[in-house]
Amino acid sequence: MVTNNFFDNAKVMSKGQVTIPKDVRDILGIESGDRVLLLYSLTQKDTQ
Repeated sequence: MVTNNFFDNAKVMSKGQVTIPKDVRDILGIESGDRVLLLYSLTQKDTQ
């Protein structure tokens, strides 16, 4: 199985908006007006 993983970061602005880096938008084909789904999995370590 081949996986294509990459890591980057995004800045959260004062109004809660997230800026997705241009290289990530280009790779994923994200354009203005698109919707994205953000997933986060809590672990016991995260909740302490």
